[in-house]
Amino acid sequence: MSQPLAEPPPLPPATEQQVRSHAGELINLAARHGISGLAFASAGRLRGHVAEGRDLLDVFEFQRAATDLLGAEVVLFSDGALRNEHVSPDLVTATPL
Repeated sequence: MSQPLAEPPPLPPATEQQVRSHAGELINLAARHGISGLAFASAGRLRGHVAEGRDLLDVFEFQRAATDLLGAEVVLFSDGALRNEHVSPDLVTATPL
């Protein structure tokens, strides 16, 4: 009987230094998925504008590719989240790449 495959350990969240040192690559990668206006919110968290006609699959593919590029976890939050009443302060104060 075979053993189930163990999941790899989780990656640490991407630091601001990692994100900013690859800003150009991340911006180009985001554009290929219909995402613009990337901003660093906090460790592992980016904010961006997801173009009309794009969906969660585009967001997921960007996150996966960005995580692979940096070797650290990246999560993208749509700037549409800023309309929420209790939005996380780091998303509000995110600084553009």
